[in-house]
Amino acid sequence: MAFLRRDKSGNYLVSFRWAGVSYNRSLDTRDADLAEAGLARVDETLALLKRGRLLIPEGVDPGLFIKSGGVLTEAPGASEPRRKITLGELCDGFADQARSDPKTKVTTRIHHAHVKRLLGERTVVDSITLADVQRYCDQKAKEAWHGRSIRPRTIRKELHTFRQTWEWGARLELVVAPTWQLRNLTLGKDQGREPFRTMAEIQRRIKRGGLKDEEVKRIWECLYLTGEEIRACLEHARLHATAPFVHPMIAFVAMTGCRRAEMLRSRIDDLDFEQRIIHIREKKRDTSREFTMRTVDMHSLLANVLAEWLRAHPGGQHTFVQMDGRRLTENMATDHLNRTLAPGGTWANVPGFHTFRHSFASILASKGVDQRVIDALMGHQTEEMKKRYQHLFPKTLKSAVEELLT
Repeated sequence: MAFLRRDKSGNYLVSFRWAGVSYNRSLDTRDADLAEAGLARVDETLALLKRGRLLIPEGVDPGLFIKSGGVLTEAPGASEPRRKITLGELCDGFADQARSDPKTKVTTRIHHAHVKRLLGERTVVDSITLADVQRYCDQKAKEAWHGRSIRPRTIRKELHTFRQTWEWGARLELVVAPTWQLRNLTLGKDQGREPFRTMAEIQRRIKRGGLKDEEVKRIWECLYLTGEEIRACLEHARLHATAPFVHPMIAFVAMTGCRRAEMLRSRIDDLDFEQRIIHIREKKRDTSREFTMRTVDMHSLLANVLAEWLRAHPGGQHTFVQMDGRRLTENMATDHLNRTLAPGGTWANVPGFHTFRHSFASILASKGVDQRVIDALMGHQTEEMKKRYQHLFPKTLKSAVEELLT
């Protein structure tokens, strides 16, 4: 275990033992915080060496190697050392070469921005230690977004992007491979997601009182609409839509169970009115392909809504576009949804397009449709998501429990 002390000039030294030899190395700083960071770097390196996760290169002074956090790979006086890459340079380089879809690129840029903000854009990547990444986690956990604390799952996603970026740099030999793993970090526990509930159930729960604003928002995220409510909401959208494409856009998601991005990706040729089916372009099922297709039957009401919309369609390949023919972005679509539903009062608490997708699954579950059929209609489903609406299936399980004492 390493410890700090000061020399006569006030500079901090770090002292430690390795292979039976004592080392004292100057950290070249009088700043206590920087010294503590250096101490943490040395402790981490010693631990990795003891576990065999790191090896001291031949000819390199062990004291300097351990002080550097395992960054020093060549003895002084060797061939010209590799230039140290900063965090900003690494992130920019990764963004330039990435071949991801536009949405993933935006998410990556957001994650990079948070990492650069908290770890420092000019920080040398090779100097970043497990302790530094842990401090990043701790700082993120104290922040809030739109009045809600940052969830541990969100922090994990940012760290996954960061490590992916770092590993890319290591493959190109721009930086040393990261020695930390996500499992080495201490993160809070996610609250988990509640099962979907009807509007009436949510309103009764809120009426009891005692909930914080953040808890109320979280409960509304669990909303699913009944079939009657879907019809009423669609009628409201037809009468109050901010643009001609809004009503068919909402109907499309509500009656196919697709994601917002899948709706915006839809092309007119994907609509088969003769066979009454819709082909959904998905990207989550197989990330090695640009997209795959799944098929959903076209509801008779949706067929009428889409036929009417196509008569007013301004032209182009995509099913949903602005009235001048330009593509809609996800933010534009959500903005139109919110402005269309907000004036109605009843529908102002619908948190987004995902409510209609979850309603699609929940209604089918309550009607007794086989779980496997629902999964096929909705595309890739995680086990966590399946469990959120399993309580809506008919009373098969309850009947089984009733048989317990008979």
